[in-house]
Amino acid sequence: MNRDLATLAGDPKLAQDASAYFHTLGTWLDAGPELGLLNEAAAIALTREFRSFHPVVQGLHGILLDDPDTSNHHVLLGHEAVSGAIFYLAHDGDSRIVFDGLDSFLAAAREAAASGTAIEDQHPDHACILRDQPALESLIASLRPTPHYEDTAPVLIASLDLTDVEFLSALVRDPDVYVAEAVLRAIAARPSATLLPIVDAGARHDHVMVRNAADAARCRIAACGDAGISRED
Repeated sequence: MNRDLATLAGDPKLAQDASAYFHTLGTWLDAGPELGLLNEAAAIALTREFRSFHPVVQGLHGILLDDPDTSNHHVLLGHEAVSGAIFYLAHDGDSRIVFDGLDSFLAAAREAAASGTAIEDQHPDHACILRDQPALESLIASLRPTPHYEDTAPVLIASLDLTDVEFLSALVRDPDVYVAEAVLRAIAARPSATLLPIVDAGARHDHVMVRNAADAARCRIAACGDAGISRED
């Protein structure tokens, strides 16, 4: 196994999974798909570059997987709370976790190559809901006193299953505008009448951007009703 890859991965199992992925990819790339997927050496080099400046890649121990010349990237996450998940780093602000692992990512890449589309076209409609919710909540909470909080917490909030009302209530009252807004955007994406008290709290936030997000979430709940409840992708 490449020692540099093992160092970047941190966790031995993740390093093995990443090494196996790059081995599979090396054979497949010889066939010529042009999706911007990086081989192992290129991934290590770009990862080092991003870890020098990007807060999400730094904080979640990301490994860059592609560079399709769009300013968007898929990133393998190494932080233990989200280990193995694939994060979509988008320049337009729609960053989120889109796949639960490398197998799903590779399957999406194969489908994109076969259909002549981009990997982004194979994304689910909403962020991937992670299985270990307590670990995800702990990670979000642990970021609060760090400089990565504003950039990283919102993209993780999108992967909450929206069942821990107490945790959501605290987040929607957060003075950080982007964190509070992320809660309401997640509710708008998966509306449920049971979440109206959280929306009401957001409507009382000091910042207009959060209040606007609360209005949007309320409209989605009104339009969908309980029939629109969706906790999973």
